Amino acid sequence: MIDSHHHILAYAMNGKFLGIIGGMKLPGLYGPVVYSSHLYISPAERDGYVLKRLTEALTEWAREQGVKFLYGAIRYSPKSAEVIKQFGFEALGMSICKEL
Repeated sequence: MIDSHHHILAYAMNGKFLGIIGGMKLPGLYGPVVYSSHLYISPAERDGYVLKRLTEALTEWAREQGVKFLYGAIRYSPKSAEVIKQFGFEALGMSICKEL
């Protein structure tokens, strides 16, 4: 955690960096939200497992912050739309949203 409004999580296994995700707590129309500010997963690890672990960890932090929605942005493709649905997100154009 950087401060109470920013959170960065990295995932590594056997000393090898596999991915990173970050979130920012921001004011929203109906209360605070968390916006996933960045996500990177090593190309060799893009089968979904690392994304699942990082998304679960950011979702847990967002819940601890008392927010009701987790947002992010994606480079939309049919594959990305399929993947985000597995994690409870809804595609909203170039953005994604998950109610917590």
